[in-house]
Amino acid sequence: MKRGGTSSSAHESKSLHDLVDDIFKIRTHLREPTRATRQQPQFTDVDAVDDKGATAFWVAASMGYTQSLRVLHNDFKANMYKTRGDTGQTPLYIAAYNGHKECVEELIRLHTASWKEENNTR
Repeated sequence: MKRGGTSSSAHESKSLHDLVDDIFKIRTHLREPTRATRQQPQFTDVDAVDDKGATAFWVAASMGYTQSLRVLHNDFKANMYKTRGDTGQTPLYIAAYNGHKECVEELIRLHTASWKEENNTR
């Protein structure tokens, strides 16, 4: 049974407005005050983490936002290998755990493309 609640395929046909809204939600998640300090971190780095160690890329994977993953990786050069600090979960792990099949497939495609680019292969 799927853990994420919503079908990740519903996220595939989003308009540009909806995609921007998803990224805004992720940014809002990162800007939430930490419980310990009640300070808001600045969103100046796409790989910034929240108080639990989650990046915007990790949050997008956990929520099933496939298009957001593409934008964060391709346009903002987000680190797709950064794990969540308090659990060590990778974006690939959390997408699979939550049943976001399209996100898992996209993460594999992004990894393959990055590997080919780094190794000058086609």
